Amino acid sequence: MAGTAERVVTLMSREEKSELDRKAKRASRQWGRKVSTAEIVREAVKAFDPESRDDEIELKALLAAFDATHPQTIDALDRAEKALDDALAYFEGKAAAR
Repeated sequence: MAGTAERVVTLMSREEKSELDRKAKRASRQWGRKVSTAEIVREAVKAFDPESRDDEIELKALLAAFDATHPQTIDALDRAEKALDDALAYFEGKAAAR
């Protein structure tokens, strides 16, 4: 821990505290050393980026647009595939007639 340490008291629900404890235990097993809940909180603070929330909102909007246009896209691809099949059949028929 760099610099001087300061104590921070954080209120959380019982479920959140249990999840924090589970994550610390799981990290301890995976990392092969004791990992405290405080270390988990410090790592979470370092990883948190408020701008990622903006990214999440943008991704949700893109997903909604994708969901709205996906059926039309599949429809267009089906029509294009049928047109291609028709064209190939036409040219195969012409080649066979020779």
